[in-house]
Amino acid sequence: YNSPCNNDIPIRINKVEALTTGHVTVTLVVLPEDNAAATATTDLKLQDAIHNITAIDNSKSPSTEDTLVGANDTSKELPVVGKRTASSSPTSSVGVAPEEEEVSEEDHLAAILGIPTRRSHSLTVTSVPSEVSMEQPEVHRLYAKYQHAIHGDENPFDSTNSTNRKIEKARKSFERFLVDSPLPSALDAYKTRSTNNLFCIDRDGYDILIPCGSYHQQYRIDGKLIAVGVVDILPIGLSSVYCFYDPTLSSSKDGVGLNLGKYTALREIQWMERAAIHRGPDFKYYYLGFYIHSCQKMKYKAEYKPCALLCPSKRVWVGFDIAKPLIEESSPKDCCTIAVEDEKRSSDAATLPKNNIEEENNTAILDQVINDMLIEIGQNNNDTSPQQISVAMLNSYGRKIVCPLIEDFVTAVGPTVSKRCIVRL
Repeated sequence: YNSPCNNDIPIRINKVEALTTGHVTVTLVVLPEDNAAATATTDLKLQDAIHNITAIDNSKSPSTEDTLVGANDTSKELPVVGKRTASSSPTSSVGVAPEEEEVSEEDHLAAILGIPTRRSHSLTVTSVPSEVSMEQPEVHRLYAKYQHAIHGDENPFDSTNSTNRKIEKARKSFERFLVDSPLPSALDAYKTRSTNNLFCIDRDGYDILIPCGSYHQQYRIDGKLIAVGVVDILPIGLSSVYCFYDPTLSSSKDGVGLNLGKYTALREIQWMERAAIHRGPDFKYYYLGFYIHSCQKMKYKAEYKPCALLCPSKRVWVGFDIAKPLIEESSPKDCCTIAVEDEKRSSDAATLPKNNIEEENNTAILDQVINDMLIEIGQNNNDTSPQQISVAMLNSYGRKIVCPLIEDFVTAVGPTVSKRCIVRL
């Protein structure tokens, strides 16, 4: 728990733990109505844009021997859409100024990806267990290229500054971030996929029978990896963990201006709708992870509707349109509570087990919870790990400083959740 200094939601607990152990998190979820498609409010023509440059051919499987996605191949000059230069024109001759010819989006796409030019291209999406995907060098290179272009991270594959140590360090970081998972592994089922049919792809290109687990959904054009959607398949829905893609394709200047982030999200929603037919009525939630209202990069999550936020203190899903003004109006101290008293205003939200309101207002119980709370106060003299003590072990001076902070925390999230937390000071 970090003491809030603005209107952000301060609780950030691993979302998978929230589903498996009852911990509370603030999570955005799309709730499809009557199995209707959940759509983004902006860029709704994105899928049409994809189909304008690709012809879906699900009969072709992605090759595992394709050329790796280059992490730093920026030396090649790409043709500009709409023009063909003299060097690229097959009919130009010495002494004659060639006429400018149209360069199609298909040709420009092929030039960016380094694949043969053709009239149509094959787009395939396959779910690969994260343990398998992490062993593919092209996945690491694409992730490094994305992180460098979007977040400014150092690219360990940069030929001018690359070392085995940097690559290995980046690999371990990637594994901790996007591979390690508390969910059951689907590796055994994947190894026997030729006989169990769990990873078979239907005629529309969806592998909706895969077992629960953590996956990297790999997007390929003619076998070339262009994007990876990291997802957790849960008994009640799909959790979208992360997405990384070739940033060259999203550039409107040198690329073809594809918004692959939104495209992967829309396709994940479509995957859910199709999978729900086979997995039953309980499989209906699309989780987009944490939401911080003041973070501009998270604003896109509210574009997928209908959606709701989980109130940490009341454990109730609250419609975003109801929660938004409450977040903006509340003080930092009360920003954990976004549930409203009028239950009818939240009738569209799925409810979770609620804390006992009478218990939370009981002063005696509140004092006991505060005294029992564990806190980390830094490092002890004989060990490098932080020392954990209860609030009751503090002297009067320490309690005077710490107790008001702990009381704010317990009041905000409730005794039930507080008993499972350790507060770092």
